[in-house]
Amino acid sequence: MKGKRIILVVLLVAGVAAIVLSLREGRTPRPSVVGLYAPSFHATDFRTGKVLSSSDFKGKVVFVNFWASWCGPCREDPDGSAAKNFGVTGVPETYVIDKDGILKKKVIGPDNWSSLQDRDFISSLLR
Repeated sequence: MKGKRIILVVLLVAGVAAIVLSLREGRTPRPSVVGLYAPSFHATDFRTGKVLSSSDFKGKVVFVNFWASWCGPCREDPDGSAAKNFGVTGVPETYVIDKDGILKKKVIGPDNWSSLQDRDFISSLLR
């Protein structure tokens, strides 16, 4: 009987610890879903150093690409907040957002953005 109590206490402590740790980490972002509004984000313009917000692109088509964190410019977002907001699971990942802020395409992995199909897709959004 004493052994069962010890196991119960250990399980209870482990459960409470798991809950506390999950609360400390904050809310887990949802993955971005094509057809819904894209998440808000902030990014650095590497030419000017200016921090840009997703609201700066209102009414424009936006191409967001996440790539390897070991590259120099990628380190400008050290906490990965933009990637967290989009729910990025790996690199590269690319998101295309239309003029209304709706996520139109999500590509996990590399893509040939110069292909006729992708160029037609982007052109259709720019009209």
